Amino acid sequence: MERKGIFKTAEGKKVVGVRTICEIHREIYDAIVLDELNRAVSLLEEAFYVGTRMAKRMMEQKIYDLDELAVDGADEKTRREIREKRARLHEMLDDLN
Repeated sequence: MERKGIFKTAEGKKVVGVRTICEIHREIYDAIVLDELNRAVSLLEEAFYVGTRMAKRMMEQKIYDLDELAVDGADEKTRREIREKRARLHEMLDDLN
């Protein structure tokens, strides 16, 4: 199964201070990236695209308030460190291929 690579893009690497579906998907991906779970990654990528569109529409329609979704700064720092580790792993895997 072909991967689309969304988690290698700027959006996949982003760390945001709100708890969106996209952020949750980034965290799920970070948790499983070391395993060879092509199907799970494909589904996560699909959900990420859907979640991105959904979050944008919800913000446009003011369905939820971003201030209510803010997360603690320590959590954001931890997620940023994990994203950086994942990016390095992807680079190593790409070099092997």
